[in-house]
Amino acid sequence: MAFDRASLSLTSLPNELLYMITNDLDIASASKLSRTCISFHQALKEHIEGEMARQDALPLQQDYDLIQQKLSCGKNIDKQMSPENIPEENMAWAVKRGRVDILQRYLTAGVDPNSYTLSGKPMVSYAACEGQVESARILLHYGADPCLRNRCGVQTPLGYAVCGKFDKSRRVAMIELLLRAGAKITSLEHFRLICYIPEDPEPLVRLAVRSGREFLALRDRCGQTVLHKVVRYSAGLTALILEAAPELLHERTSDGKTALHVAVEHGYEAAARYLIARNEITNEVDSHGQTALHIAVSRDVTTVKLFTSCPNIELNRLSGSHQTPLALAISYHLTYGCYFDIIDNLLRSPRIHIDPDAVRAIKHISRRKSSFWTSGDVLFLLRFVWVYAKQEGYFSHFKICQALVLALLTSPIWFAYCPFIVDLIGVGFGV
Repeated sequence: MAFDRASLSLTSLPNELLYMITNDLDIASASKLSRTCISFHQALKEHIEGEMARQDALPLQQDYDLIQQKLSCGKNIDKQMSPENIPEENMAWAVKRGRVDILQRYLTAGVDPNSYTLSGKPMVSYAACEGQVESARILLHYGADPCLRNRCGVQTPLGYAVCGKFDKSRRVAMIELLLRAGAKITSLEHFRLICYIPEDPEPLVRLAVRSGREFLALRDRCGQTVLHKVVRYSAGLTALILEAAPELLHERTSDGKTALHVAVEHGYEAAARYLIARNEITNEVDSHGQTALHIAVSRDVTTVKLFTSCPNIELNRLSGSHQTPLALAISYHLTYGCYFDIIDNLLRSPRIHIDPDAVRAIKHISRRKSSFWTSGDVLFLLRFVWVYAKQEGYFSHFKICQALVLALLTSPIWFAYCPFIVDLIGVGFGV
């Protein structure tokens, strides 16, 4: 059987098969072969240069295996093998130093952009950890996965970026780069840091929403959602999250609190104002039967005014302990003595209703000796009597607070507050 001599030559083999052949040769032998077979010299040269770059960029697989074996030993780890003492391979060095020229040469030669460092970080995570924005940009351009976790399966590149110890501007730039590349927020702690780091976090949060809605379903151990977390920052961020996930408005924590409860409880006035204006969850109660207004009366008058100025909010709803917001505020004043402004604001609302619990609490205050009364006590007691008298048919039930009236009339403090009493009567008559 006759064979064509040309068909038996190495030049007739496809390049892929030639590359497989040269893989079994050392670099010197492969180089000699390429000089001998001039016809495929260029293709073989590129392959050899790629192999040399890969060998120069990364250690051997057995080195990775040895390091990981040592690291997994925990307490028995050698000092020489602790994470901070692990030798730095050439590609990792280029990433850390920002030598994009060397890094690009490795990547152009075919080094995998998703390669790991000896310490177990993907190269893009290592760039994020070191704050090397340009190194990360090059790696992402060559196809690095922005969501690739470290070898322990815990941290992502975005996690390293938000927890980085480099300056704020580079952290913001790194976070933006990763989010634009498709990185996902996998932790509410990462989301909190993204909102905290920049002065204006809205652009980053918009990018996060655009890159994936998965993080909107996250909850922490207390059952708080992204919306519960975001109310502490601004009304703009609160609106942005609700626009992306309106269903979060009715989500509750493990103790039944809505985002409005959390905003009021911690004094986040801007977000509370926005949620009250929406008037969708203002009358919702938590697991203790408290509305956000019940919580507000324990804080400050500014928050209470947000509720009393909104016409559709229930001001007289009973809590789980069967107290209205007014009765609760009076009981706080009886104990702590500094809730006059809150009580006064509630009594000024035409929608307020004085219930028997509030009357009983007032009687406790009126039984004090007049010498122990503060100016706040006198003013809100007068207003309370006036409003209650109007509610119950003007002065027909004024005798319920008879002890208070007699105490005022027999005390010199009565004359000191004549101007306030005139103002009170004017308010009572709607002047």
